[in-house]
Amino acid sequence: MRTFFLATLLTSLCAAASAQSSHPRDGAIHDADTKAWWHTTEALSGDDMEGRDTGTAAYQRAADYVVARFKAAGLQPAGENGGYFQTVPMHQVEVNPSTAWVVVNEGEKSDDTFRLKFLEDITVTVGESLPVDTVAQLVFRGYCSKDQVQGVAGKIAVCFGTQRQGLPSGGERAMNVRSAGGVGILNVDDPFFSIEPPRWPFAYARAVSLKAVQSPRSGGKPFLSLRISAEAFTHLLKGTGHDAAAILKTGGARQPLESFDLPAN
Repeated sequence: MRTFFLATLLTSLCAAASAQSSHPRDGAIHDADTKAWWHTTEALSGDDMEGRDTGTAAYQRAADYVVARFKAAGLQPAGENGGYFQTVPMHQVEVNPSTAWVVVNEGEKSDDTFRLKFLEDITVTVGESLPVDTVAQLVFRGYCSKDQVQGVAGKIAVCFGTQRQGLPSGGERAMNVRSAGGVGILNVDDPFFSIEPPRWPFAYARAVSLKAVQSPRSGGKPFLSLRISAEAFTHLLKGTGHDAAAILKTGGARQPLESFDLPAN
């Protein structure tokens, strides 16, 4: 059978740095207030802010920028130790990309084994229930609606990751697979969904929550929630007798999709 293996290392990271920004719209904006607003918008949304994700060096750069603006505006600080900052304890779970690896085994021969590049071909939703490693057969189940997730117990269900109205949402797909006894879900990108087109690679796989409301790891079964690019999905189906391009086109058109188990070569 075709199997899937994921190994992860959970770590925590926090750092700080500084940043500068430019103002490319200055020549087209003549109102002083509008120009000032755009300066702030461009600074906080610039590439050097890297999304300003909680606990990252980019977040600290954005916070330092805001503090500088507060000082320039004459606002009095009301934070800790007479400053502008307040400490908020956070809890982070992160998959280390240098140690995470994904292998698909197409058969008993080593030549049939290939790796998917973590964060470039495939990524994972991080949470406290994320297993450290998983080995399971891959089975394709269309849109993973309730009536399609037959025979997924102990397996990873590969689902067309549609975002279209009238079809199962990401949460519904995961719930359906869980309820049917699956150990994980692998959502395939819809390359035809232009409203929010897929973007690879991912910068990281991490989750941050308030430490005060962080609940202990539940005793429930671990469950993988993965996402794979359309290109990697094509590689995944190579030699299986199934046409990945046709499946992607059919799913993108919201037409019925077949279900099948990925065979061994």
